[in-house]
Amino acid sequence: MEAVEKIGTFANEPYVQQMMREAAQQAVANQHALALPSNAPPPAPATTQTVFPSAQSLAGIQAAA
Repeated sequence: MEAVEKIGTFANEPYVQQMMREAAQQAVANQHALALPSNAPPPAPATTQTVFPSAQSLAGIQAAA
């Protein structure tokens, strides 16, 4: 149960949210690619930004024993 609670807060981390947005954008691009005619150019890749966790967000993570 404790692990489930930590996963819930993990999903609120900015870098996890960014990864979820990128995965959703890729899924949409894949769907559009299937609908495009064969002579259409492929969609442009999504821009990415590296987001690192803040010290405050890491403070709540317990070190493995």
